[in-house]
Amino acid sequence: MRALPALCGPFFVAAGALHFARPRAYEAIVPDCLPARRALVYASGAAEALGGAALTHPATQKRVALTVKLTVTDAAGNTATSTPKFKLRK
Repeated sequence: MRALPALCGPFFVAAGALHFARPRAYEAIVPDCLPARRALVYASGAAEALGGAALTHPATQKRVALTVKLTVTDAAGNTATSTPKFKLRK
């Protein structure tokens, strides 16, 4: 059971790093109603990278894995049941 979070950790770290390497791609999906898009992209990238790092450490692995599971499940449910009220920028 612990192998999967440990394997997923590096992918989350890499995805978090991409927020800093290619922020414009992530800014394009931030809703217009939110201010400071670049800062939000950096904050979410840092959170993703830190979460990924925590997934690789046995002391925090179980707690972080549960948090990731709940977050992804909630996001997927919200996406599936709601219509976005914002337009994506090109």
